[in-house]
Amino acid sequence: MAGAALLGSGLVLAPSASASASASADVSPKVACDFYHHNADAGSGTVTADSLARREGPYTYCDAYGYAAHGAKIYYWCYDTGSSVTSNGLTMDTWTYGRISGTSQEGWFSDVYLSNHGATHPC
Repeated sequence: MAGAALLGSGLVLAPSASASASASADVSPKVACDFYHHNADAGSGTVTADSLARREGPYTYCDAYGYAAHGAKIYYWCYDTGSSVTSNGLTMDTWTYGRISGTSQEGWFSDVYLSNHGATHPC
């Protein structure tokens, strides 16, 4: 596919038919995954999925840097909106930035898979 971009997950992102030839039309998904975050929330929760991707940004197309196991405790920093994710009939588009307890591993976690649906403070 001419002009298509291969993402780290193997997903091919093709330009839309209305995309212009300007440089701004070629914004890399990597740029879209670089979201501001700060430690504003003292909350925590646990992972309800079998394993939960720790992503670079609050979108399913952002690179996953690893996974948190079922029951792992996540210390919350803040939340933002991103891709909609559905689990057990519940759809949420909020994602929490946090750290996996006992590690230095930080990243974005889909709130639909967190026991209390994530952070309460926006990023």
